[in-house]
Formats: sequence, structure tokens, C-alpha cells
Amino acid sequence: LIGSSRSGNSALANAVGVRVTGGTGNVIRNNTIAFNTAQAILLDDDGTPPQDVQILNNYLGASGANLAVGGNGGNAVRVVGGNGHAIRGNYIYNNQTDGIAVLTPSRRVWISANRFVNNLRLGIDLSPDGRNPNDIDIDQTGANDRQNFPALFNSGGQAFQGSTRVELSSDN
Repeated sequence: LIGSSRSGNSALANAVGVRVTGGTGNVIRNNTIAFNTAQAILLDDDGTPPQDVQILNNYLGASGANLAVGGNGGNAVRVVGGNGHAIRGNYIYNNQTDGIAVLTPSRRVWISANRFVNNLRLGIDLSPDGRNPNDIDIDQTGANDRQNFPALFNSGGQAFQGSTRVELSSDN
């Protein structure tokens, strides 16, 4: 538990929950990081950017005991530097800005299988800030080479065991 009480329902806030500068292959796994006044996790280019950081299966902005509380004051994950990071399988809830922000010059940031709920801005934001237009992706520079967002062409659903399953498809 980082930034929260043992029960996970009240704050013992830090400014930033976890800050990584320098190094290669750091792993942040199976934590609850909530109630911090800035980011839950900051990959910071403070002279030497971190490389190949793995952020896996964390509750970022939510308590495992109560998903409705625990938002961080900034992003759940803010990538300011480094390359080759993996952000996978996290619960990204209740944060006061974008869930994940990837800033220039970070590249090869693998973002997959995360759950985004109740964040105040975008789930994933590649700089420059805000929604970026899709384009033909030739010679792009910037965060993750300004990868396009997926364009959804169809969706469908099926009810089972009291819940709904939705399948989406895209060309991206």
C-alpha cells in the first residue's frame, strides 16, 4: 500500500507514490497506489531516464477493497522519459487527470489490458496534451511516435451470468 492506510480506505498521501529515475528493468507489481497528491507512478527523465520499466497488475487510484475511493491528484502513470516500458493489467480508477500520459521523447511504451474507470480526462494521452488527430503515420515523432488511436467499426454484445460481454474490433 502506497499513499493509503492499511485498510485502503483513507489517505496517507505522498506527492508522488513511486518515482523511477535511471536504471533498467525495474518492476512495479501488485501494489495499491492511491490518494497521492500528484502521480501514482512517475517515470522521470531526471538526467538519466529509466529504461524497460514494467508496471504490472496494480491498483492505481483505487483501493482493492473499495474501487470507488483512492484517486490520485495527477495521472495514474506519467511517462516523462525512457523507452521500452510495459504498462499492463492495471486497474486505473478515479485519477484527477489522464489515466496514463506518455510524453515526448518516450517511445516503445507498451500499454495493454488495463482497466480505466472514472478518470477525469483521457484514458491514455500521448503528447501533445489532449486528443490528437489520426493521420497516415509517416515519419511521426513524439510520444510513442504519435501512434493513432483505434477507430472502432463495429461492436456487439452478449448477456451471460448477469453481466454483459462486449466485443470491439478495429483496424489498428
